[in-house]
Amino acid sequence: MKGSLFDLLYNPRGLYNISKEFFLVGITSAENHFQKEEIARGTDINTIKLTAVPATNLSFSLELSLKGIHLLKFQSIPKTHSLLKLFTTLPKDVQLSIQQNPHKAAYANYFIVGMSEEANRQFNKKISFETGDMNEVLNNLELQDQAFITFRYLFEIGLEQKLTWLNYKFMANMAHSTLEILGELIKQ
Repeated sequence: MKGSLFDLLYNPRGLYNISKEFFLVGITSAENHFQKEEIARGTDINTIKLTAVPATNLSFSLELSLKGIHLLKFQSIPKTHSLLKLFTTLPKDVQLSIQQNPHKAAYANYFIVGMSEEANRQFNKKISFETGDMNEVLNNLELQDQAFITFRYLFEIGLEQKLTWLNYKFMANMAHSTLEILGELIKQ
């Protein structure tokens, strides 16, 4: 039906606008809770409470922006929350545009490290804090592939379900860059 909420949102401009709102809430929440250069780490409920909101919002912003680009390029949206799949199924030139976008988050590498000592060890071993080359982008997306689901349902599935982490700087940079590219594509 014309003029429905679905019609207002299920288009590139609608996805852009909603994604931007999730992005703004995510970075505002992260900046309100963390001091520059500080790292959010731990399994206590206060750390979880403070990190779940920005993690959910930033990862969902990225997901919606990627889906907006899919809608523009392919006239359809993949039914997935996989950030890696949404990114790697975009045309290579769009992937490069996102990766090479010069935006850098204004705050440091905020991250939550998931729920066990083993998660802490894995996190410290694998996650890079820069979005410099495509391998780093793909590695970060793979490690944080289901971030929206993980953080959205964190309170329902239990803390010990899986290794959980989020690199806020990477996620904010990717979400912002993808938003900018989606905005540019909408104008074309």
